[in-house]
Amino acid sequence: MPIVVNSNTTATVASFNLSRANDALRTSLARLSSGKRITNPSEDAGGLSVANKLASKLDRTEAVRQNIQNGISYLQVQDGALNTMAKLVDRMAELRTMASDVTKNTQDIENYSKEFIELQKQMNQMYHEKFNGISLFSMSRSQSINNPPDLRPTLDKNNAVFDATGRAYQTFSRNILTTADGVKQDGNISLNTVNLQYLLSLGGLDTTFITQTAAAIIAAQKSNDEQANNSDLLGERSFINIGNVNGANSDDWTDNSATNAIIDVMYKSDDALNATAFAAGAIAVGDYVLESGIAYEATQAVNAWTTAGAAAGYAGGTIVYNSADGSYYENTGATITTTTTGYVDGTAYATTDVITDSGKFYKSTAGHTSNGATFAADSANWTEISDPALPGHADSNADWTNLGTTFAGLQGAAGGVTFTEADKFVSQAEIDTYMTNEIYTEENFLQSIMFVSMGTFTDLIERVADARAENGAEQNRLNMTSELLIQNQTNLEAAHGRIMDADIALESTRFARQNVLVQSSAAMVAQANQLTNIALTILG
Repeated sequence: MPIVVNSNTTATVASFNLSRANDALRTSLARLSSGKRITNPSEDAGGLSVANKLASKLDRTEAVRQNIQNGISYLQVQDGALNTMAKLVDRMAELRTMASDVTKNTQDIENYSKEFIELQKQMNQMYHEKFNGISLFSMSRSQSINNPPDLRPTLDKNNAVFDATGRAYQTFSRNILTTADGVKQDGNISLNTVNLQYLLSLGGLDTTFITQTAAAIIAAQKSNDEQANNSDLLGERSFINIGNVNGANSDDWTDNSATNAIIDVMYKSDDALNATAFAAGAIAVGDYVLESGIAYEATQAVNAWTTAGAAAGYAGGTIVYNSADGSYYENTGATITTTTTGYVDGTAYATTDVITDSGKFYKSTAGHTSNGATFAADSANWTEISDPALPGHADSNADWTNLGTTFAGLQGAAGGVTFTEADKFVSQAEIDTYMTNEIYTEENFLQSIMFVSMGTFTDLIERVADARAENGAEQNRLNMTSELLIQNQTNLEAAHGRIMDADIALESTRFARQNVLVQSSAAMVAQANQLTNIALTILG
Protein backbone atom coordinates (compact mmCIF):
# COMPACT_ATOMS: atom_id res chain seq x y z
CA MET A 1 0.00 0.00 0.00
CA PRO A 2 1.48 3.36 -0.92
CA ILE A 3 2.63 5.83 1.69
CA VAL A 4 0.31 8.88 1.49
CA VAL A 5 -0.24 12.05 3.49
CA ASN A 6 -3.70 13.30 2.42
CA SER A 7 -5.70 10.23 3.46
CA ASN A 8 -5.64 7.75 6.33
CA THR A 9 -8.34 5.14 5.72
CA THR A 10 -7.10 3.01 8.56
CA ALA A 11 -7.72 5.83 11.03
CA THR A 12 -11.12 6.45 9.47
CA VAL A 13 -12.17 2.80 9.84
CA ALA A 14 -10.89 2.75 13.42
CA SER A 15 -12.86 5.91 14.23
CA PHE A 16 -16.04 4.41 12.80
CA ASN A 17 -15.51 1.27 14.87
CA LEU A 18 -14.96 3.47 17.93
CA SER A 19 -18.19 5.34 17.20
CA ARG A 20 -20.19 2.13 16.84
CA ALA A 21 -18.69 0.65 19.97
CA ASN A 22 -19.41 3.87 21.84
CA ASP A 23 -23.05 3.88 20.66
CA ALA A 24 -23.42 0.25 21.72
CA LEU A 25 -21.85 1.09 25.07
CA ARG A 26 -24.25 3.99 25.57
CA THR A 27 -27.18 1.70 24.68
CA SER A 28 -26.05 -0.85 27.24
CA LEU A 29 -25.60 1.89 29.83
CA ALA A 30 -29.13 3.18 29.11
CA ARG A 31 -30.64 -0.29 29.41
CA LEU A 32 -28.75 -1.13 32.57
CA SER A 33 -29.54 2.20 34.20
CA SER A 34 -33.25 2.16 33.24
CA GLY A 35 -33.88 -1.56 33.39
CA LYS A 36 -35.68 -1.28 30.05
CA ARG A 37 -34.91 -3.24 26.95
CA ILE A 38 -36.34 -0.53 24.70
CA THR A 39 -34.93 2.91 25.49
CA ASN A 40 -35.57 4.39 22.08
CA PRO A 41 -38.45 3.78 19.66
CA SER A 42 -35.98 2.98 16.93
CA GLU A 43 -34.83 -0.06 18.85
CA ASP A 44 -38.23 -1.85 18.55
CA ALA A 45 -41.05 0.37 17.32
CA GLY A 46 -43.61 -2.44 17.21
CA GLY A 47 -42.66 -3.77 20.62
CA LEU A 48 -42.79 -0.31 22.16
CA SER A 49 -46.28 0.20 20.73
CA VAL A 50 -47.50 -3.08 22.22
CA ALA A 51 -45.82 -2.28 25.54
CA ASN A 52 -47.47 1.14 25.74
CA LYS A 53 -50.90 -0.40 25.17
CA LEU A 54 -50.23 -3.06 27.77
CA ALA A 55 -49.07 -0.44 30.26
CA SER A 56 -52.25 1.57 29.70
CA LYS A 57 -54.38 -1.54 30.14
CA LEU A 58 -52.54 -2.33 33.36
CA ASP A 59 -53.34 1.13 34.74
CA ARG A 60 -56.99 0.81 33.75
CA THR A 61 -57.21 -2.71 35.19
CA GLU A 62 -55.95 -1.40 38.50
CA ALA A 63 -58.59 1.37 38.38
CA VAL A 64 -61.33 -1.18 37.61
CA ARG A 65 -60.18 -3.31 40.52
CA GLN A 66 -60.42 -0.28 42.79
CA ASN A 67 -63.92 0.44 41.47
CA ILE A 68 -64.91 -3.11 42.32
CA GLN A 69 -63.59 -2.71 45.85
CA ASN A 70 -65.75 0.41 46.17
CA GLY A 71 -68.70 -1.60 44.86
CA ILE A 72 -68.14 -4.18 47.56
CA SER A 73 -68.12 -1.39 50.14
CA TYR A 74 -71.40 -0.06 48.71
CA LEU A 75 -73.02 -3.49 49.01
CA GLN A 76 -71.71 -4.00 52.53
CA VAL A 77 -73.23 -0.71 53.69
CA GLN A 78 -76.48 -1.64 51.94
CA ASP A 79 -76.51 -5.04 53.63
CA GLY A 80 -76.07 -3.37 57.00
CA ALA A 81 -79.18 -1.30 56.33
CA LEU A 82 -81.09 -4.38 55.14
CA ASN A 83 -80.04 -6.21 58.28
CA THR A 84 -81.57 -3.43 60.36
CA MET A 85 -84.67 -3.52 58.15
CA ALA A 86 -84.98 -7.26 58.82
CA LYS A 87 -84.84 -6.59 62.55
CA LEU A 88 -87.58 -3.96 62.23
CA VAL A 89 -89.87 -6.35 60.37
CA ASP A 90 -89.08 -9.13 62.85
CA ARG A 91 -90.02 -6.88 65.73
CA MET A 92 -93.25 -5.87 64.03
CA ALA A 93 -94.16 -9.51 63.50
CA GLU A 94 -93.42 -10.16 67.18
CA LEU A 95 -95.69 -7.27 68.17
CA ARG A 96 -98.44 -8.65 65.92
CA THR A 97 -98.13 -12.05 67.56
CA MET A 98 -98.32 -10.57 71.07
CA ALA A 99 -101.28 -8.41 70.08
CA SER A 100 -103.14 -11.55 68.97
CA ASP A 101 -103.13 -12.86 72.54
CA VAL A 102 -106.75 -13.33 73.65
CA THR A 103 -105.86 -11.95 77.09
CA LYS A 104 -104.83 -8.58 75.62
CA ASN A 105 -107.43 -5.83 75.84
CA THR A 106 -107.92 -2.86 73.52
CA GLN A 107 -105.52 -0.65 75.47
CA ASP A 108 -102.81 -3.31 75.29
CA ILE A 109 -103.17 -3.49 71.52
CA GLU A 110 -103.00 0.30 71.27
CA ASN A 111 -99.73 0.22 73.18
CA TYR A 112 -98.31 -2.31 70.72
CA SER A 113 -99.52 -0.09 67.90
CA LYS A 114 -97.61 2.88 69.32
CA GLU A 115 -94.33 0.99 68.92
CA PHE A 116 -95.49 -0.20 65.51
CA ILE A 117 -95.91 3.41 64.38
CA GLU A 118 -92.45 4.36 65.68
CA LEU A 119 -90.88 1.42 63.84
CA GLN A 120 -92.59 2.56 60.64
CA LYS A 121 -91.03 6.00 61.09
CA GLN A 122 -87.60 4.38 61.32
CA MET A 123 -88.28 2.47 58.10
CA ASN A 124 -89.18 5.73 56.44
CA GLN A 125 -85.86 7.30 57.47
CA MET A 126 -83.83 4.31 56.31
CA TYR A 127 -84.95 4.91 52.74
CA HIS A 128 -82.66 7.95 52.70
CA GLU A 129 -79.48 5.97 53.56
CA LYS A 130 -76.58 6.73 51.18
CA PHE A 131 -73.02 5.67 50.43
CA ASN A 132 -70.83 8.60 49.45
CA GLY A 133 -73.98 10.49 48.48
CA ILE A 134 -75.29 7.61 46.34
CA SER A 135 -78.67 6.21 47.37
CA LEU A 136 -78.69 2.63 48.62
CA PHE A 137 -82.42 2.28 47.96
CA SER A 138 -84.94 3.24 45.33
CA MET A 139 -88.71 3.25 45.04
CA SER A 140 -91.00 2.36 42.18
CA ARG A 141 -91.47 6.01 41.32
CA SER A 142 -87.72 6.54 40.88
CA GLN A 143 -86.71 7.47 37.36
CA SER A 144 -83.86 5.91 35.44
CA ILE A 145 -80.76 8.08 35.05
CA ASN A 146 -78.83 7.39 31.87
CA ASN A 147 -79.05 10.47 29.68
CA PRO A 148 -76.16 12.91 29.24
CA PRO A 149 -75.30 15.53 30.33
CA ASP A 150 -76.55 14.30 33.71
CA LEU A 151 -73.42 13.63 35.72
CA ARG A 152 -75.10 11.60 38.45
CA PRO A 153 -74.30 7.87 38.56
CA THR A 154 -76.52 6.01 36.11
CA LEU A 155 -79.55 4.17 37.43
CA ASP A 156 -81.15 1.51 35.26
CA LYS A 157 -84.83 0.68 35.64
CA ASN A 158 -86.49 -2.59 34.66
CA ASN A 159 -90.26 -3.02 34.67
CA ALA A 160 -90.49 -6.61 33.45
CA VAL A 161 -89.76 -8.42 36.71
CA PHE A 162 -92.04 -10.84 38.54
CA ASP A 163 -91.65 -12.31 41.99
CA ALA A 164 -92.42 -15.90 43.03
CA THR A 165 -96.11 -15.05 43.44
CA GLY A 166 -96.33 -13.64 39.90
CA ARG A 167 -96.52 -10.05 41.10
CA ALA A 168 -94.85 -7.49 38.84
CA TYR A 169 -92.44 -5.00 40.30
CA GLN A 170 -89.54 -2.78 39.29
CA THR A 171 -85.86 -3.32 39.83
CA PHE A 172 -83.13 -0.70 39.84
CA SER A 173 -79.41 -1.21 39.41
CA ARG A 174 -76.11 0.57 38.98
CA ASN A 175 -73.54 -1.00 36.67
CA ILE A 176 -69.86 -1.48 37.43
CA LEU A 177 -67.71 -2.11 34.35
CA THR A 178 -65.41 -5.05 34.99
CA THR A 179 -62.98 -4.78 32.08
CA ALA A 180 -60.25 -2.27 31.28
CA ASP A 181 -61.77 -1.72 27.84
CA GLY A 182 -64.69 0.12 29.46
CA VAL A 183 -67.26 -1.54 27.20
CA LYS A 184 -70.41 -2.68 28.99
CA GLN A 185 -70.93 -5.64 26.70
CA ASP A 186 -67.43 -6.94 27.49
CA GLY A 187 -68.13 -7.16 31.19
CA ASN A 188 -70.29 -5.51 33.82
CA ILE A 189 -71.95 -6.30 37.14
CA SER A 190 -75.29 -4.83 38.21
CA LEU A 191 -75.51 -3.70 41.81
CA ASN A 192 -79.09 -3.88 43.04
CA THR A 193 -80.42 -0.57 44.29
CA VAL A 194 -83.11 -2.21 46.42
CA ASN A 195 -86.66 -1.12 45.62
CA LEU A 196 -87.70 -0.48 49.20
CA GLN A 197 -91.22 0.41 48.13
CA TYR A 198 -91.81 -3.07 46.71
CA LEU A 199 -89.93 -4.65 49.58
CA LEU A 200 -92.35 -3.14 52.13
CA SER A 201 -95.54 -2.93 50.07
CA LEU A 202 -98.69 -4.57 51.39
CA GLY A 203 -101.28 -4.11 48.67
CA GLY A 204 -104.03 -4.76 51.20
CA LEU A 205 -104.88 -4.99 54.89
CA ASP A 206 -106.29 -7.58 57.25
CA THR A 207 -110.01 -7.02 56.66
CA THR A 208 -110.83 -8.56 60.04
CA PHE A 209 -109.86 -5.34 61.77
CA ILE A 210 -111.10 -2.68 59.38
CA THR A 211 -114.61 -1.72 58.33
CA GLN A 212 -116.17 -3.42 55.36
CA THR A 213 -116.45 -0.04 53.70
CA ALA A 214 -112.70 0.51 54.02
CA ALA A 215 -112.05 -3.02 52.79
CA ALA A 216 -114.29 -2.46 49.76
CA ILE A 217 -112.53 0.80 48.88
CA ILE A 218 -109.14 -0.89 49.18
CA ALA A 219 -110.29 -3.74 46.95
CA ALA A 220 -111.49 -1.26 44.33
CA GLN A 221 -108.26 0.74 44.40
CA LYS A 222 -105.95 -2.25 44.55
CA SER A 223 -106.61 -3.12 40.92
CA ASN A 224 -106.87 0.48 39.75
CA ASP A 225 -104.20 1.10 37.12
CA GLU A 226 -105.20 4.75 36.80
CA GLN A 227 -103.94 5.37 40.30
CA ALA A 228 -100.67 7.27 40.00
CA ASN A 229 -97.77 4.78 39.85
CA ASN A 230 -100.15 2.01 40.87
CA SER A 231 -99.98 -0.33 37.90
CA ASP A 232 -98.92 -3.90 38.58
CA LEU A 233 -98.26 -4.24 34.86
CA LEU A 234 -95.68 -1.47 35.17
CA GLY A 235 -94.42 -2.76 38.49
CA GLU A 236 -95.12 0.60 40.10
CA ARG A 237 -97.50 -0.52 42.83
CA SER A 238 -97.44 2.19 45.46
CA PHE A 239 -100.60 1.05 47.16
CA ILE A 240 -100.44 0.84 50.99
CA ASN A 241 -96.80 0.83 51.98
CA ILE A 242 -95.67 -0.05 55.48
CA GLY A 243 -93.46 2.76 56.69
CA ASN A 244 -94.70 5.02 53.87
CA VAL A 245 -91.17 4.86 52.45
CA ASN A 246 -92.33 6.24 49.11
CA GLY A 247 -94.35 9.07 50.67
CA ALA A 248 -97.31 7.98 48.55
CA ASN A 249 -99.76 6.60 51.10
CA SER A 250 -101.33 10.05 51.21
CA ASP A 251 -102.49 9.80 47.59
CA ASP A 252 -103.74 6.22 47.59
CA TRP A 253 -107.23 7.62 47.07
CA THR A 254 -106.38 10.20 44.40
CA ASP A 255 -109.30 11.25 42.23
CA ASN A 256 -109.71 9.24 39.04
CA SER A 257 -112.36 7.22 37.28
CA ALA A 258 -112.02 4.28 39.67
CA THR A 259 -112.54 6.38 42.76
CA ASN A 260 -115.30 8.27 41.03
CA ALA A 261 -116.94 4.90 40.47
CA ILE A 262 -116.49 4.24 44.17
CA ILE A 263 -118.30 7.49 44.90
CA ASP A 264 -121.16 6.32 42.70
CA VAL A 265 -121.69 2.97 44.45
CA MET A 266 -119.91 2.91 47.79
CA TYR A 267 -121.97 3.25 50.97
CA LYS A 268 -120.48 4.72 54.10
CA SER A 269 -122.08 2.24 56.48
CA ASP A 270 -121.08 -1.38 56.89
CA ASP A 271 -124.74 -2.10 57.66
CA ALA A 272 -125.64 -0.75 54.25
CA LEU A 273 -123.03 -2.98 52.63
CA ASN A 274 -124.53 -5.94 54.52
CA ALA A 275 -128.11 -5.12 53.60
CA THR A 276 -130.18 -8.12 52.64
CA ALA A 277 -133.03 -8.37 50.17
CA PHE A 278 -136.29 -6.79 51.26
CA ALA A 279 -138.75 -9.17 52.95
CA ALA A 280 -142.11 -8.20 54.44
CA GLY A 281 -142.03 -7.78 58.21
CA ALA A 282 -141.67 -5.24 60.98
CA ILE A 283 -139.07 -2.52 60.29
CA ALA A 284 -137.11 -0.31 62.69
CA VAL A 285 -135.73 3.13 61.91
CA GLY A 286 -132.19 2.67 60.61
CA ASP A 287 -132.75 -0.82 59.23
CA TYR A 288 -131.17 -1.46 55.83
CA VAL A 289 -132.71 -3.46 53.02
CA LEU A 290 -131.53 -4.27 49.52
CA GLU A 291 -133.87 -3.65 46.63
CA SER A 292 -132.85 -3.96 42.97
CA GLY A 293 -129.18 -3.84 44.02
CA ILE A 294 -129.59 -0.58 45.95
CA ALA A 295 -129.30 -0.33 49.72
CA TYR A 296 -132.03 1.65 51.47
CA GLU A 297 -132.27 2.88 55.04
CA ALA A 298 -135.61 2.97 56.88
CA THR A 299 -136.55 6.51 57.86
CA GLN A 300 -139.66 5.53 59.81
CA ALA A 301 -140.62 2.49 61.83
CA VAL A 302 -143.11 -0.05 60.62
CA ASN A 303 -144.26 -1.98 63.67
CA ALA A 304 -146.25 -5.15 63.71
CA TRP A 305 -149.90 -4.56 64.56
CA THR A 306 -150.66 -5.52 68.17
CA THR A 307 -153.73 -5.40 70.37
CA ALA A 308 -151.77 -3.18 72.76
CA GLY A 309 -150.97 -0.81 69.95
CA ALA A 310 -154.57 -0.77 68.85
CA ALA A 311 -155.70 -0.03 72.41
CA ALA A 312 -153.34 2.94 72.52
CA GLY A 313 -154.47 4.01 69.06
CA TYR A 314 -152.77 4.23 65.67
CA ALA A 315 -152.55 7.84 64.55
CA GLY A 316 -153.21 8.93 61.00
CA GLY A 317 -150.24 8.22 58.72
CA THR A 318 -149.12 5.22 60.79
CA ILE A 319 -148.02 2.15 58.85
CA VAL A 320 -148.31 -1.29 60.44
CA TYR A 321 -147.44 -4.82 59.42
CA ASN A 322 -150.19 -7.38 59.82
CA SER A 323 -148.62 -10.78 60.35
CA ALA A 324 -152.01 -12.45 59.79
CA ASP A 325 -151.92 -11.78 56.05
CA GLY A 326 -148.30 -10.55 55.65
CA SER A 327 -149.35 -7.14 54.30
CA TYR A 328 -148.60 -3.54 55.21
CA TYR A 329 -151.41 -1.10 56.02
CA GLU A 330 -151.44 2.68 56.36
CA ASN A 331 -153.96 4.68 58.39
CA THR A 332 -155.03 7.39 55.98
CA GLY A 333 -157.65 8.86 58.30
CA ALA A 334 -158.01 9.80 61.97
CA THR A 335 -156.64 7.81 64.86
CA ILE A 336 -157.80 4.20 64.85
CA THR A 337 -158.26 2.60 68.25
CA THR A 338 -159.82 -0.60 69.56
CA THR A 339 -163.49 -0.07 70.45
CA THR A 340 -164.05 -0.02 74.21
CA THR A 341 -167.70 1.21 74.31
CA GLY A 342 -170.11 -1.29 75.87
CA TYR A 343 -173.84 -1.80 75.31
CA VAL A 344 -176.13 0.91 76.74
CA ASP A 345 -179.88 0.37 76.93
CA GLY A 346 -182.01 3.02 75.24
CA THR A 347 -179.24 4.25 72.93
CA ALA A 348 -179.91 5.01 69.27
CA TYR A 349 -177.37 2.97 67.27
CA ALA A 350 -176.55 3.47 63.62
CA THR A 351 -175.95 0.58 61.26
CA THR A 352 -172.15 0.95 61.45
CA ASP A 353 -171.88 1.34 65.22
CA VAL A 354 -169.63 -1.13 67.03
CA ILE A 355 -169.69 -2.08 70.67
CA THR A 356 -167.82 -4.55 72.88
CA ASP A 357 -169.30 -7.11 75.21
CA SER A 358 -167.46 -9.80 77.12
CA GLY A 359 -164.30 -9.06 75.15
CA LYS A 360 -165.95 -9.48 71.77
CA PHE A 361 -166.88 -6.97 69.07
CA TYR A 362 -170.40 -6.51 67.67
CA LYS A 363 -171.74 -4.42 64.84
CA SER A 364 -175.32 -3.12 64.64
CA THR A 365 -177.21 -4.90 61.87
CA ALA A 366 -179.63 -2.00 61.43
CA GLY A 367 -180.29 1.39 62.84
CA HIS A 368 -182.28 1.01 66.03
CA THR A 369 -182.71 2.11 69.60
CA SER A 370 -181.55 -0.52 72.04
CA ASN A 371 -184.34 -2.06 74.04
CA GLY A 372 -183.13 -4.38 76.73
CA ALA A 373 -181.48 -4.11 80.05
CA THR A 374 -178.58 -6.23 78.82
CA PHE A 375 -176.82 -6.87 75.57
CA ALA A 376 -178.21 -10.40 75.57
CA ALA A 377 -181.71 -9.01 75.49
CA ASP A 378 -180.84 -6.91 72.39
CA SER A 379 -178.40 -9.36 70.75
CA ALA A 380 -180.74 -10.04 67.84
CA ASN A 381 -179.83 -6.59 66.49
CA TRP A 382 -176.06 -7.25 66.59
CA THR A 383 -173.60 -9.36 64.61
CA GLU A 384 -170.22 -10.46 66.03
CA ILE A 385 -167.27 -9.11 64.08
CA SER A 386 -163.44 -9.03 64.30
CA ASP A 387 -161.67 -6.09 65.89
CA PRO A 388 -162.14 -3.22 63.38
CA ALA A 389 -158.77 -1.81 64.51
CA LEU A 390 -157.13 -4.89 62.98
CA PRO A 391 -156.60 -4.32 59.24
CA GLY A 392 -157.00 -6.91 56.55
CA HIS A 393 -160.59 -8.19 56.93
CA ALA A 394 -164.08 -7.13 55.89
CA ASP A 395 -164.87 -5.44 59.19
CA SER A 396 -161.62 -3.42 59.34
CA ASN A 397 -161.78 0.32 59.78
CA ALA A 398 -162.23 1.88 56.37
CA ASP A 399 -159.20 4.16 56.95
CA TRP A 400 -156.82 1.21 56.78
CA THR A 401 -155.28 1.20 53.26
CA ASN A 402 -153.62 -1.98 52.10
CA LEU A 403 -150.09 -1.23 50.83
CA GLY A 404 -149.37 -4.81 49.86
CA THR A 405 -146.32 -6.89 50.68
CA THR A 406 -143.64 -5.24 48.54
CA PHE A 407 -140.97 -2.59 48.93
CA ALA A 408 -142.66 -0.52 46.24
CA GLY A 409 -145.95 -0.63 48.13
CA LEU A 410 -144.31 0.76 51.25
CA GLN A 411 -142.61 3.50 49.26
CA GLY A 412 -146.01 4.45 47.81
CA ALA A 413 -147.53 5.23 51.19
CA ALA A 414 -149.56 8.43 51.24
CA GLY A 415 -147.70 9.66 54.29
CA GLY A 416 -144.33 9.68 52.50
CA VAL A 417 -141.51 7.24 51.72
CA THR A 418 -140.48 4.72 54.32
CA PHE A 419 -136.96 4.24 52.89
CA THR A 420 -134.29 6.49 51.46
CA GLU A 421 -131.16 5.30 49.70
CA ALA A 422 -128.29 4.74 52.12
CA ASP A 423 -125.62 7.46 52.37
CA LYS A 424 -122.86 7.24 49.79
CA PHE A 425 -119.57 9.08 49.49
CA VAL A 426 -120.41 12.23 47.62
CA SER A 427 -116.88 13.52 47.01
CA GLN A 428 -113.28 12.46 46.79
CA ALA A 429 -112.59 14.48 49.90
CA GLU A 430 -115.03 12.32 51.86
CA ILE A 431 -113.19 9.16 50.79
CA ASP A 432 -109.85 10.74 51.72
CA THR A 433 -111.14 11.76 55.12
CA TYR A 434 -112.84 8.43 55.78
CA MET A 435 -109.81 6.32 54.83
CA THR A 436 -107.38 8.57 56.66
CA ASN A 437 -109.46 8.30 59.79
CA GLU A 438 -109.85 4.55 59.41
CA ILE A 439 -106.37 3.53 58.21
CA TYR A 440 -103.62 6.12 58.56
CA THR A 441 -102.15 8.48 61.12
CA GLU A 442 -101.67 12.16 60.25
CA GLU A 443 -98.21 11.23 58.93
CA ASN A 444 -99.69 8.49 56.74
CA PHE A 445 -98.42 5.56 58.80
CA LEU A 446 -100.70 2.61 59.52
CA GLN A 447 -102.63 3.20 62.74
CA SER A 448 -102.76 -0.32 64.14
CA ILE A 449 -100.51 -3.36 64.26
CA MET A 450 -103.67 -5.43 63.68
CA PHE A 451 -104.06 -4.04 60.16
CA VAL A 452 -101.19 -6.24 58.94
CA SER A 453 -101.76 -9.99 59.07
CA MET A 454 -99.11 -12.47 60.15
CA GLY A 455 -99.14 -13.87 56.63
CA THR A 456 -98.19 -10.45 55.28
CA PHE A 457 -95.39 -10.08 57.83
CA THR A 458 -94.09 -13.51 56.81
CA ASP A 459 -94.07 -12.33 53.21
CA LEU A 460 -92.21 -9.14 54.18
CA ILE A 461 -89.60 -11.13 56.12
CA GLU A 462 -89.06 -13.38 53.10
CA ARG A 463 -88.68 -10.41 50.76
CA VAL A 464 -86.08 -8.76 53.01
CA ALA A 465 -84.22 -12.07 53.27
CA ASP A 466 -84.27 -12.39 49.48
CA ALA A 467 -82.84 -8.88 49.14
CA ARG A 468 -80.00 -9.75 51.53
CA ALA A 469 -79.34 -12.99 49.65
CA GLU A 470 -79.09 -11.07 46.38
CA ASN A 471 -76.76 -8.58 48.06
CA GLY A 472 -74.51 -11.42 49.23
CA ALA A 473 -74.50 -13.01 45.79
CA GLU A 474 -73.42 -9.72 44.22
CA GLN A 475 -70.64 -9.32 46.80
CA ASN A 476 -69.34 -12.79 45.96
CA ARG A 477 -69.44 -12.06 42.26
CA LEU A 478 -67.50 -8.85 42.79
CA ASN A 479 -64.90 -10.77 44.82
CA MET A 480 -64.57 -13.34 42.03
CA THR A 481 -64.24 -10.57 39.47
CA SER A 482 -61.54 -8.94 41.59
CA GLU A 483 -59.69 -12.26 41.65
CA LEU A 484 -59.90 -12.45 37.87
CA LEU A 485 -58.57 -8.89 37.53
CA ILE A 486 -55.67 -9.71 39.85
CA GLN A 487 -54.77 -12.67 37.63
CA ASN A 488 -55.13 -10.55 34.50
CA GLN A 489 -53.05 -7.82 36.05
CA THR A 490 -50.30 -10.30 36.96
CA ASN A 491 -50.22 -11.78 33.48
CA LEU A 492 -50.31 -8.37 31.80
CA GLU A 493 -47.38 -7.21 33.89
CA ALA A 494 -45.47 -10.32 32.86
CA ALA A 495 -46.29 -9.70 29.20
CA HIS A 496 -45.25 -6.07 29.49
CA GLY A 497 -42.01 -7.10 31.21
CA ARG A 498 -41.11 -9.57 28.50
CA ILE A 499 -41.25 -6.73 25.98
CA MET A 500 -39.81 -3.86 27.97
CA ASP A 501 -37.60 -5.27 30.72
CA ALA A 502 -33.87 -5.58 30.01
CA ASP A 503 -32.07 -8.86 30.58
CA ILE A 504 -29.49 -7.58 33.07
CA ALA A 505 -27.18 -10.57 32.74
CA LEU A 506 -27.14 -10.24 28.98
CA GLU A 507 -26.79 -6.48 29.04
CA SER A 508 -23.97 -6.58 31.59
CA THR A 509 -22.10 -8.97 29.30
CA ARG A 510 -22.70 -6.66 26.35
CA PHE A 511 -21.65 -3.71 28.47
CA ALA A 512 -18.34 -5.36 29.35
CA ARG A 513 -17.71 -6.22 25.69
CA GLN A 514 -18.62 -2.75 24.43
CA ASN A 515 -16.54 -1.16 27.16
CA VAL A 516 -13.46 -3.13 26.04
CA LEU A 517 -14.22 -2.35 22.40
CA VAL A 518 -14.49 1.36 23.14
CA GLN A 519 -11.17 1.40 24.95
CA SER A 520 -9.40 -0.70 22.34
CA SER A 521 -10.98 1.29 19.51
CA ALA A 522 -9.81 4.51 21.10
CA ALA A 523 -6.27 3.16 21.38
CA MET A 524 -6.30 1.95 17.78
CA VAL A 525 -7.60 5.30 16.52
CA ALA A 526 -4.65 6.94 18.28
CA GLN A 527 -2.27 4.43 16.65
CA ALA A 528 -3.87 4.85 13.22
CA ASN A 529 -3.48 8.60 13.42
CA GLN A 530 0.33 8.08 13.70
CA LEU A 531 0.62 6.14 10.44
CA THR A 532 1.06 9.27 8.24
CA ASN A 533 4.15 10.25 10.31
CA ILE A 534 6.17 7.67 8.29
CA ALA A 535 6.09 10.11 5.36
CA LEU A 536 8.04 12.65 7.46
CA THR A 537 10.66 10.07 8.19
CA ILE A 538 11.12 9.41 4.50
CA LEU A 539 11.34 13.13 3.69
CA GLY A 540 13.75 13.73 6.55
